[in-house]
Amino acid sequence: MNTQDQQLDEIITLAEQGTRRLNKFFYVGMVCGLILGPLTIWATYNQTALDFLDLNTERDTQMARIFGIVMSGLFLLAIGEQWIKVRKDRKLIKALRHHPEKLAWVYKEISTGEVRKQSSGARHKVATFYHAYFHLVDGSRTLVWLNEAGIDRLIALVVANFANVTVGYNEKLLQEYQNTPASLRKNPRRVDGVKRVTSGAAIRH
Repeated sequence: MNTQDQQLDEIITLAEQGTRRLNKFFYVGMVCGLILGPLTIWATYNQTALDFLDLNTERDTQMARIFGIVMSGLFLLAIGEQWIKVRKDRKLIKALRHHPEKLAWVYKEISTGEVRKQSSGARHKVATFYHAYFHLVDGSRTLVWLNEAGIDRLIALVVANFANVTVGYNEKLLQEYQNTPASLRKNPRRVDGVKRVTSGAAIRH
C-alpha cells in the first residue's frame, strides 16, 4: 500500500470515528425516550403501574398519558433525525472513498459553551468541542467530531490529498457556498480561518 492509500484510509478512519461519536448520545436519548414515551403511555393503562406511580385520579392519569404522547412524538422525531444523520454520514464516507468530486469545502469549527453570571456579567467557559464540517457540491454538510488533534490531522490530510477541495473558513466562502456550492470546488482555496461558535446560559448567582 502506497503513502496516498494509507493517508486515504486514515482520513476515512478519522471521519468514521467522528461521525459516530454523536451516536452515543442518540442511544442514551433513545432509552430515555422509550421510558418517558411509549412506556409511560402503557403505564397509564396498567393498574399495577398506576399504583406504583401513585396516579390516583383520572386527571393525573390523563396528564401522564398526554406527557407520554408528547414524549413519544419527540422520540419518533429523534429517530427520524438519526436516520437522516446516518444517511449523511454514509454519503460523506462514500464521497471520501469513491467520489471525491462531490467534496467542495471543509473547515474547522471550535464550539465553546459558557455560563454567565447575571450579577457581575463574568463569563466562564465550561466546555470546548472541535468539529470539522464537510460540505458537498449538492449543498449538504456532515459534522465530524473529534479532539482538536484529530480534527487538525484530518484537515491536514484533506489538504494533502484533495487538491480541489476548499479548506478553511470565512464569511465570504460561506456566502459563496450558499449561492453556488460547486464554485468552491471549481475554484479551490486554502484559508487559515476557523469558525468559532459560542453558546451558553445565564445564572443568577
